[in-house]
Amino acid sequence: MRVGVLKGELGAAAPATAGEMLPSVDVTRSDFAKVVDDAARVLGGIPEVYQRGGELVEVIARPDRGDVMIQPIAASRLTYLLARGCRWRHGDQGDGMPPENVVASLMAAGYWPNVRPLAGLLYQPTIGQGGRIVGDGYDAETMRLGVFDAARFPVYEGTAAEGLAELRALLAGFAWASPLDESAAVGAALTAVLRPALPTAPAFLVTAPDLGSGKTYLAQVIGQFAGGAMLRRWPRQEDECAKALFAALLEGRPAVLFDNLVHNWASESLAAALTSPTYAERTMATHRSVEVSTACLILAGGNNVRAVADLARRVVTIRLDARVECPASRQFSSDPLNEVTLNRGRWVMLALKIVQGWIEAGRPVAKVPVVGSFGTWSDLVRQPLILLGMPDPAAPLLSGMGDDPDREMLERLVVAWGESYMGAPVSLKELLKWTEHAAPASWEGVIREILEEIAFERGEVNARKVGQWLARNAGRVVAGKLLEKGEKTKYGIPWRVVAAPLKSTATAGSDGEAGA
Repeated sequence: MRVGVLKGELGAAAPATAGEMLPSVDVTRSDFAKVVDDAARVLGGIPEVYQRGGELVEVIARPDRGDVMIQPIAASRLTYLLARGCRWRHGDQGDGMPPENVVASLMAAGYWPNVRPLAGLLYQPTIGQGGRIVGDGYDAETMRLGVFDAARFPVYEGTAAEGLAELRALLAGFAWASPLDESAAVGAALTAVLRPALPTAPAFLVTAPDLGSGKTYLAQVIGQFAGGAMLRRWPRQEDECAKALFAALLEGRPAVLFDNLVHNWASESLAAALTSPTYAERTMATHRSVEVSTACLILAGGNNVRAVADLARRVVTIRLDARVECPASRQFSSDPLNEVTLNRGRWVMLALKIVQGWIEAGRPVAKVPVVGSFGTWSDLVRQPLILLGMPDPAAPLLSGMGDDPDREMLERLVVAWGESYMGAPVSLKELLKWTEHAAPASWEGVIREILEEIAFERGEVNARKVGQWLARNAGRVVAGKLLEKGEKTKYGIPWRVVAAPLKSTATAGSDGEAGA
């Protein structure tokens, strides 16, 4: 569906002419349930109405902004759509409006069998099952509505190898820290185009050691392959992170860029969203949980930051390093962001050609480490690039799994704890008391230093945050040991460090890994 046509369809529809037959609903007081059931059937025939996450929604064109958005349908709006879409016969009183209690009952249903589900919007063609191109209009397989002009996305006539060469040339002005980082950036561009059809996909973090290295610019270029990345601030508090993430997903944005991170990137809510096709939060408007699609490209940027904790194995890091004293003084020989913005259709179809080339070659599979939760992404993004001779774009993600400050601190803690208490259970209250005045060179001094790293606030260690950190890391095996939580007593919850159980030979052989 061309966006111009879409905007016309989303505008106010003309009233029915005298010769136009509309469905009708007989409003009878004696059978309220039948009236609601009849209204539900009529609802499925109203083209503007979709359902998403237990809500009725419609797609609204915003000509002043040149875009469209998904918007929940309020009761007054649904009344208008129902009044326009069918005749409401009130017996001897003649035709009238849909009754308020019928509208309210419809909205409260939570699921409408005759209404099309809407997972999100398509801002460009993408690849569906079997390698087919998903075009404009509503696609039942992906449950997405195309809101783009198909004429702007001409078929790329070159080969997959030629397409990759052009894409690499487009990004050639960036100072990659290594060939792996170039491959990760190319993989991010492919992910941007494919994201609506992928159940899950990693996020991408662009980082560099100095200002002016092109982090934000590269992220914007990648985001433009998806239809443009909305810029947002990444909050410090986890509950605010969850709200920011849900707001972006609820709006159906194709891509979001969280720029200028000043701390290492960690978020339980984002970690959960990246490994699930849907994400749910309670909305302020309805005070109930709404489930939305997570098919949004997540980008972030910052100087000398990294993904940590659960995000370490869900984020592909792209490192830039100009290796000059003033990176901002470097000059690009071209303007890739302007090029993709002006000719986005061509670049999107070029990216799709790279993926199609792998499909047409019979989907050859290179033996690479498995990336859990990202199976489809691994097939459609990693394998095509590896086939064409690029390094594995997931290599930065795999290396980042071991680059976890929590793990580093945990290893130091269990070693010092084990040496200090020899497996004896210790409550957090006792731990804080015994280590408060410990000599820095002692094992208890090391423990105190780590506790302060974890949660030193206003001149003291925050016991609640330490407890949360211990609970989050309980059972993780580091240095052959693990932190074990005991049953609560009147003195508090005891903790102790114990040797990790050894895996049997059969277990190690079955999953391809040895040890912990």
